[in-house]
Amino acid sequence: MSFEGKVAIITGGGRGIGRATAITMAKKGAKVCVASRTKEDLEETCRMVREAGGECMYVVTDICKLDQIRNMIDKTVEAYGRLDILVNNAAGGTRTSSRGDILTVTEEEWKWTYDGTVTAVYRASQYALPHLIKTKGNIVNVGSTQGLSGRRRNAAYSSAKAAIVNLTRCMALDLLDYGVRVNCAVPGHIDNEYYVALKAALNDPEHEEEIIAAQPVSIQKKLREQIEAYKTDPIVRTHLGRGFSGTPQEMANAIVFLASDEASFINGEYLVVDGGSSCGK
Repeated sequence: MSFEGKVAIITGGGRGIGRATAITMAKKGAKVCVASRTKEDLEETCRMVREAGGECMYVVTDICKLDQIRNMIDKTVEAYGRLDILVNNAAGGTRTSSRGDILTVTEEEWKWTYDGTVTAVYRASQYALPHLIKTKGNIVNVGSTQGLSGRRRNAAYSSAKAAIVNLTRCMALDLLDYGVRVNCAVPGHIDNEYYVALKAALNDPEHEEEIIAAQPVSIQKKLREQIEAYKTDPIVRTHLGRGFSGTPQEMANAIVFLASDEASFINGEYLVVDGGSSCGK
């Protein structure tokens, strides 16, 4: 599997799945641009890519803002001369306050979640498409198993991720005549550094503050908010303790496959990567 001569943009590339995807693609020859809101995370991803022998650039980007999405794509094409792959991995729908049920989720929270999930994918894809059509490239969207079966107290995020799956199919159909493939990788629970810290803090409340303080500053506030929310949510505690946890690398492997020429006859599909935890649902 080779990505020699290919250029990829990976949103949410500062940590976790996005970082693992960037490193894996770069090792296989791609030039990658990673984007997220946190400069320090992006710098670390680029350092790791270069350490692995790859080529990388970053653009600080808030995917909820159209001008920043356009800037991300423009800067990449300006630097590398083309665009072959867009990985829509970032999602804005992880704010603690958006974990409301349909009775309590506010208009503001609903809009914020959809802007950072569905609207961001639509905007990035539409603006990238003139370049992807030129290269007969492809798009990989990242969904969630919550979008396949739903989940209590998470109406906005679960429904937004369901929309991503169907948007993938619509995009694939619209782009058939242009030679651009669109697929969706659907993760279950993936243990990135954030969730490792979250589970550690939940399981060891006596050392909660020490665990939080040891994490990157960029995720400390979110960790505190999530810990407080999860303390009152037995459903989430059960979910975190089930043992069906994958790694960012396992998810990256699926994304890289869907973006590769080896998947040339796969289009408009979603690939579930959850270790079998959704079997029988």
